[in-house]
Amino acid sequence: MYRRLPLLVLALVSLYACSKSPPDSLPSAALAASADGPPRYDAELVYVDFAARDPRALEKYRQGPFIVTGRLQKIHIVGAGELQLDLKAADPAHPVRVWLKSDPACAGGRDCPEQVALDTLPRGFKVYLECERATLQNGMPTVADCVLTGAPGRAS
Repeated sequence: MYRRLPLLVLALVSLYACSKSPPDSLPSAALAASADGPPRYDAELVYVDFAARDPRALEKYRQGPFIVTGRLQKIHIVGAGELQLDLKAADPAHPVRVWLKSDPACAGGRDCPEQVALDTLPRGFKVYLECERATLQNGMPTVADCVLTGAPGRAS
């Protein structure tokens, strides 16, 4: 019995050492995921961050690019080639306003291809936008200089 005691102690020490070491694959996978592209924020998170008015949380919206995802609530045609989208937020009465970049090719009253495509989208359609900055305008979180990068699915 005493001959097996050193083996048992060695096994316990090895198990203890292995359980205390952090997994090395997790941090590298997390770093790789964040290095794939610009950060992604849901419209509800944008709303919550701006409602809290925490300067540290708002710093990430000062410079882009970043991706904003959300469910389409309303489309506003402001002028020739200019569109605003309202995305659903945590409070449906207070959406997140998105300003799409105006396309000079759409000036002169011609229909912009992006505008025509957006007009056909139903409410609740999930959109992905690449944006440059976000601010608080007239009490409404407003994301500006955005381009539509995709619209993969409808709300279920």
